[in-house]
Amino acid sequence: MDAGHTLSSVRVDEQPFGQRLRALRERAGLTQEELAERAGLSANAISSLERGARTHPYPHTIRQLADGLGLSSAERAALAADVRPRRVRTVLPAAPTPLLGRVDELTALAQAFGVARLVTLIGPGGVGKTRLALAMAERLGGDFPDGAVFVALASLSEPEQVLTAIADALGLRELGTRPLREILHSYLRGRRMLLVLDNFEHLTAAAADIAELLAVAPRLTVLVTSRSPLHVRAEQVVALAPLAADAAVQLFCDRASQAAAPVSAEDAGAVAAICDRLDNLPLAIELAAARGRVLPPAALLARLDPTLSILDTAAHDLPERQQTLRRTVEWSHALLGSAEQAMFRGLGVFSGGWTLDAARAIGEQHDAGVVALHAGLTDASLISRHGNGASPRFHMLETIRAYAVDRLDSGPDAAAVRDRHADYYQTLAVSASNSLWTHAHPEFVEDLHRDHDNLRTAWVRLLAGGHRDRLADAATGLMGWWLMRGHLVEGETWVGEALAGSGSLSPLGRAKLLIAAGTVLLPRGRHDEAADRLAEAAGIARAAGDWTTLCWALGIWCNVEAYRGRLEPAMQLADEAELLSNAHAEVQPALLVTISRGLVAIADGRLLDAAGYLDDAAVRAREHGALWTVAVALGTNGRVALLLDDSARAGAMLRESVLLFSRFGDTWGLMHSLVHLADTAALHADPRRAATLYGAVDTLIEQTGALIFPAWQQRSNHAQAVAIGEAGLESFGESRSNGRQLHINDVIALALD
Repeated sequence: MDAGHTLSSVRVDEQPFGQRLRALRERAGLTQEELAERAGLSANAISSLERGARTHPYPHTIRQLADGLGLSSAERAALAADVRPRRVRTVLPAAPTPLLGRVDELTALAQAFGVARLVTLIGPGGVGKTRLALAMAERLGGDFPDGAVFVALASLSEPEQVLTAIADALGLRELGTRPLREILHSYLRGRRMLLVLDNFEHLTAAAADIAELLAVAPRLTVLVTSRSPLHVRAEQVVALAPLAADAAVQLFCDRASQAAAPVSAEDAGAVAAICDRLDNLPLAIELAAARGRVLPPAALLARLDPTLSILDTAAHDLPERQQTLRRTVEWSHALLGSAEQAMFRGLGVFSGGWTLDAARAIGEQHDAGVVALHAGLTDASLISRHGNGASPRFHMLETIRAYAVDRLDSGPDAAAVRDRHADYYQTLAVSASNSLWTHAHPEFVEDLHRDHDNLRTAWVRLLAGGHRDRLADAATGLMGWWLMRGHLVEGETWVGEALAGSGSLSPLGRAKLLIAAGTVLLPRGRHDEAADRLAEAAGIARAAGDWTTLCWALGIWCNVEAYRGRLEPAMQLADEAELLSNAHAEVQPALLVTISRGLVAIADGRLLDAAGYLDDAAVRAREHGALWTVAVALGTNGRVALLLDDSARAGAMLRESVLLFSRFGDTWGLMHSLVHLADTAALHADPRRAATLYGAVDTLIEQTGALIFPAWQQRSNHAQAVAIGEAGLESFGESRSNGRQLHINDVIALALD
C-alpha cells in the first residue's frame, strides 16, 4: 500500500447509488436501522452507502438490500446499475501546462501502441518527452482497466534500482521471503496496465528487466522516455523533434504571459527569431520567455544572440540540439546574481527534490535569504515549486540539474556542499528514531518517503568517506521507517554495506548496525539470522555498559524468539530488558519491551496477562503521541480480545489500528489487523464480510510477499473453516474474489464499517 492510498483519500460525496438507495428506503417507510435489520447489515453500512462513503457495494450486499426492500426484478437491476465502476489505479502527475503543437506526435504514438506493447519516445533533453508521454497516458488511460502509473527514474543512479522504483510506484513491498522481482511479476501478470517510465537513458542496463516484465505480463504496456532506444526485441521507437515554428512562438507567448510580460504584435519578429535561434526546443524557449519581465523580446534577442555565439565553442561532444539547450541554460545562469548562482549550483546536489530547510542547510543561508533566492530561481524557470502546504518542495528538471551539477563539480565548493547535504540527511535520519517511536505522526513518515533519494545519496556519501559510526546512528533512526514502509531489503543492503565498509567502526556502532539488521530480517522470516545478529549486539552493548542499546537489542531479540516459538529464552530476554528500561527510564525501548512481553504471553497462552501488557503499552504510547506504537499495541491486543471472546472490544481496537496503520502506510501492520478483523467476522456469523476481508489480505500478500505471524495464521485457518461452513464454499469463494479486486480505500472503508 502506498501513502496516497489512505483513509483520507476516500471520497465522501453523494453518489447515485446512495441517492437511489435512500429514495427506495424512504419509499418503503424504513429507517436506516430498520433496513439494516431486514437486510442483515449494520446501520452504519446503510449510512455509509447512502452518504457515498462506500461507493462499491458487493453483489451479495446489493442482493441483501434488495431483499430487505422487497424490490422487483426491474428495481433490483436499476439499483445494481447505479453502482459506480471501480476506480482503477491511475497515478499520473498533473501536467503543469497545456500541451501545444503535438497533435501529429500524439497520433504517431497512438499508432505505435497499435503494433507494440513497448514504445520508446526518444529525443534530446528539453524537447518535451515527459510532457508528451503524460498527455499520451491521459489519452490512453481508459484503455487500461488496471490503470496507468508514472515512474520517475531521473534520480536513480543504478540500473538495479529500476524494478524497485516501479514496485514503489505500484505500492508493492518486499516484506517476506519472496524476491521483489517475483512479487512484481506476480502482480503484473494478470493486469492490463500502462507503465510510463520517464528518463531511462542513464539506466539502459535495466532494459532486459523491462523486456522480462513484458514477457511475464502479456497485458502490460510500457511507454518509455529516453534519449536513446532500449534496443530490446519488439520495441517500437518514436523520435520526437522540436516544435514547429508556429507552435514554438505560441509557447513563448504563453510563457511570457505567465511571467506577466505579454508579447505585443510588434514583438512577433523578435519572438520568431528567438525561437529559431533556440532550435524551437520547448525547455530552451521556456527559459528565455521567463526573462520577459526584465528583457522585452527585442532586447532578449540582442542579448541572447551574442551569448550563444560565444558559447558555440563549448560542449562540442554533445549533439547539436543538446548544445543549444545547454547554451540556453548557461545563458539563463549567467543572468543570475552571484548569490543565486551559488544557490543554483548547490541545489544540484539534491535527488528527488528538497525543502527550504534543506536548501538553507546546504547553502548556509538565513531564512529570508533562501526564500528570496528560491523566488529568483523560480522566476527564471530554473526550479519549480510543488505543493502549497507549510513545507513546500522544490524540484529541478533533470536536464537543468545536470548543468547545475557540472557547475558545482567544476568549482571549489563541491565537496563542502556534498558534505553539508550528507550531514543534513544523516541528522534527519537520526531524528527519526525519536520521531517514529515516541511522537510519530504520518506526516513525518511521508517526509522521509519524499526524501528517500536524498537519504540514499547521503548514505553513499558517508559510506565513501568511511563514516561508519554516523551510518550506525542513521540506521538506528531509519529501522522503524524501513519496517513500516517495507524497505526491508534496502535496509539490509545498506546495513551490510556499512558493516563491510572501510573506515573505523566503534564496537557500539557495530552493535547498532546489528540491531538494525535484526529488525529488518525479522518480518522476512529469517529468524535464525536475526537472532544471531541481535545476540552479538546485546553482548557488545552489555560489555560497553550502554543500557539503551542493550535494551533495544534485548527487546527485538525477545520478539524473534517469540516468533521462533522459544518461549523460555523470550521470557528471560523480556525480564532483563524490562529491568533495564525501568532502571534507566528509556521510553522508546520500554514500549517495545512491554509489547514484546505481550507477544510472549500470547504464545504462552496467558491471554489476560497479554491484554494487560498491551493495554499498558497503548496507554503510555498515547501519552507520548507515539501513534504507530499505539497501532501496534491495539492490533495485537485486538486479537487477544477476540481470543477472550470480547468481539466488541476486539472490533474497536482493530478498527483504530487499521486507521492508524493506513495513515502511516504500514502494509505489514495493516495486513495483520485485517486478518484479525476477518477472523472476528468469521467467528461471529458474518462469513461474507470475513471472506471479503480475506480476499483483500490475499492481494496484500501478493503485493508484498509478507508473512503472517505463524500463531495468527493457525488461528485464522480455523476461523476461515468456520466461515466456509456457514456460507458454503461457493458463496465464500465469490466474496473472497470480490475482496481481491477491492481498491485499498474500499478495503479500509469496509474494515472501519
